[in-house]
Amino acid sequence: MNSFILIGVIFIPCFILYNFWCINNKKISIWINSKFEVTQDEYFKFQFKSSIITCLLMSIFIIIAINLNLEQKYIFFILAIFYISTYVTEYIATKKNYLYSKKS
Repeated sequence: MNSFILIGVIFIPCFILYNFWCINNKKISIWINSKFEVTQDEYFKFQFKSSIITCLLMSIFIIIAINLNLEQKYIFFILAIFYISTYVTEYIATKKNYLYSKKS
């Protein structure tokens, strides 16, 4: 079976369910740097919306990869989309003062 399909079928739903669990339990996603603390509960909704956008971007890439019959070596683009999206989420959350950095 195509690796792109496996990621689409396994990882994406699990990621959405995990972030749904995070919003219900008011937990910061493990993908966000642990040096942060939440300052506003609005962050959890933001985190969930961001995870939906991340999954949509990964899904779009997976559909394109399958339709273009891309080789498995292009799977790293899914990781890049995930990493960049997580970084952007963290960055925007700190700019909106949803998160602040703990003192080390």
